[in-house]
Amino acid sequence: MSSRRRRRNSSAMPACIPALAAPSPCPSLANLLSPGKQRPSTATKKTDLEELKSTISSRIELLRKDVDHNYIGVIKEMEAASARLAKRTKLEVQTCLQQMDQISQEWQNFAADAHEDIQDAQGTCKELVSRIQCMGAQCNFSQIFCDSLQNQTNFVVDSFLFRPL
Repeated sequence: MSSRRRRRNSSAMPACIPALAAPSPCPSLANLLSPGKQRPSTATKKTDLEELKSTISSRIELLRKDVDHNYIGVIKEMEAASARLAKRTKLEVQTCLQQMDQISQEWQNFAADAHEDIQDAQGTCKELVSRIQCMGAQCNFSQIFCDSLQNQTNFVVDSFLFRPL
């Protein structure tokens, strides 16, 4: 057991390896605090660690504030965009409703005009049919009259031609 204690004891380390030359668990952080300088003692290491912790915590706090600020900015932009879209949608809906009302009114006017035109055409057709029927009756009478007149004319002509001299 005593040999194990000696191995763990720092005084048992070989004299050729200096204590400061031991590899650091965070060599990049150690270089940030004091680049090019080696730490002379444990007290200085503690203050450097405390300084590093405070620097990191302040940086983290700044990052949190930046994230919060950016988040608030994004939320404001989204709300503004949403309001613009809602306004645009409302205007588009109003425009569509106005166009629908206008088209409906135009359709009603067209339907009324078409109905009037149909009634006029029906009246014209009825009048034309009645005229044709009258003309047909007149034509039939005229034909009968013409036939009888032709017969009489033929009789007169025949009697004149075939009359004895």
